[in-house]
Amino acid sequence: MTYKELKEALQDRLSASATNTFWTPTMIGEWINRGVLWATNLYRWPFTEGAEYTKSRANARYYDYPKDTADGVPAFKSDSIRFCQIEQSDGKMKEYTKTRYVDFMRYIENNEDGTDKIFSDYRRRIFINPVVSVSDRKICIWGQEKSKKLAADADETPFAEGEETGDEAIIHYAMAIALRKGRRYNEAAAERAEAFNLLQEIWNRVEMEQAQYRTKSAPLFDVPNFFE
Repeated sequence: MTYKELKEALQDRLSASATNTFWTPTMIGEWINRGVLWATNLYRWPFTEGAEYTKSRANARYYDYPKDTADGVPAFKSDSIRFCQIEQSDGKMKEYTKTRYVDFMRYIENNEDGTDKIFSDYRRRIFINPVVSVSDRKICIWGQEKSKKLAADADETPFAEGEETGDEAIIHYAMAIALRKGRRYNEAAAERAEAFNLLQEIWNRVEMEQAQYRTKSAPLFDVPNFFE
């Protein structure tokens, strides 16, 4: 659904006109955006995953989280990077395996010249091993994109393409905010519960699908041990 459609749906349910002094258009828009933020942060939705590219700096151990090209803010949610590829001397992209930050630090402390291709993230920085010895090689990072605030009437939520139930959950959540403002707490709680249940239904299906994924060369849950 578009931002305009979401606002109109909420207005209809509140039985409020655009000039109503209690439910103002500005308030309705803010409640919809709070619903979008809540819904997109509830789970690691596959349709909010994205890739960002950056360039290496000679011998740099860490890099800042990539920035959004539109507004300059961090493009990914904290601790959401799950996949990293770095261009090698032959021009090919090689995958680095994510490890816990403490294990990463132990590894580089105990293996000064270690060549295991691993990475970790901490405080919105990405740490890699081995470092890239030259500048301007491609680094591709996949992570969970931050939610965009809806502003224009034509703006769509991340659920708009194929997961319309998520839009319905956003309306229920926004409705709960409005009802709490009107001190109708029991109704607000019911709306919020319905919003959660709708998203839970989507997530259960996503989990069932993801549980069947297998990589081309490895069985499920095959995690290499770099620290033996």
